Amino acid sequence: FAPFRVLTAAELAGGTPARQAAVQGGGFDVATPLWFYVLREAEVIGNGEKLGPLGTHIVAQTLLGLVINDPDSYWNADGGRWSPD
Repeated sequence: FAPFRVLTAAELAGGTPARQAAVQGGGFDVATPLWFYVLREAEVIGNGEKLGPLGTHIVAQTLLGLVINDPDSYWNADGGRWSPD
């Protein structure tokens, strides 16, 4: 897959002057916590209506991991030979 678009420091700190000051004051524009990055990515790329690429990837990989590692899931049915009807 293609690499994800990385938000710039300006995109991370964008918005109102108060938000810019808070983001820069906390150092989130240069050392961004994952939770903040995922929320800001959703706001910048997804217009606040959906997750961005990284957030989507994390959710999808988590759900896939749960299905793969659940011995009772369809993934593991009949030794991994499940197919839809």
